Amino acid sequence: MNIVSLINRIIEKNKNGSAWELWQNKWDDNKVDRIWGEKLRNEDWEKDPTYKLIAEKCVKNGTNILDIGSGGGVQYRAIKEYADRISYTGLDITPRHIEFSRKMFPEARFELGDAANLPFNDKEFDVSIIRHVIEHHPKDKAEKILAESLRVSKNCVLILFFIPPIEMQEDIIIKRKKSGFFLNTYNRDFIINTIKMNVKNPKINQEMIFKTESSPALSDQELYIIKL
Repeated sequence: MNIVSLINRIIEKNKNGSAWELWQNKWDDNKVDRIWGEKLRNEDWEKDPTYKLIAEKCVKNGTNILDIGSGGGVQYRAIKEYADRISYTGLDITPRHIEFSRKMFPEARFELGDAANLPFNDKEFDVSIIRHVIEHHPKDKAEKILAESLRVSKNCVLILFFIPPIEMQEDIIIKRKKSGFFLNTYNRDFIINTIKMNVKNPKINQEMIFKTESSPALSDQELYIIKL
């Protein structure tokens, strides 16, 4: 499936107001609990191979973990399958996500905050995760999110792209008029060059996570593994 077809499918799927930007403004606490709670209580997250892959990469690179855009804390649940002795911090800009996550996982730390202005010290965490975040922001903010994640990380940054960067002349920037929600396809050079501008001699590897019948993803995803 090409990028334009993928974006059209995403827009069609979300045109009736089911996109994540409505979590806080139009969805009540009961709906938030049903969506995240059922995924956790029914172990539905296990159908998505990316949770397991990210969890495995995390624990190989440290025990002090920052999850940027942590949502309902599902990635934390997956990480706990592989390591009990971790220090986990989830950060999200949506208050309902933080409230839900604190209720579900009182032993973990969840903070309200902006991914482009992280309230943490340099190299405070061993590993940072950015899952399905970069492509949903305008280019200037995406650049800041990348820079901030690299600043606060000591060993590794893991970036999962819902819409993978590709080789092209220009970025594809799509902003939905009603919600302001971005569905961007970034030039791979923009991502790589931004990383290299903020870190000296990083080791960057990419892994494709191909869609399967059991995966909820609309298409293939891509994981960037940045060793610092």
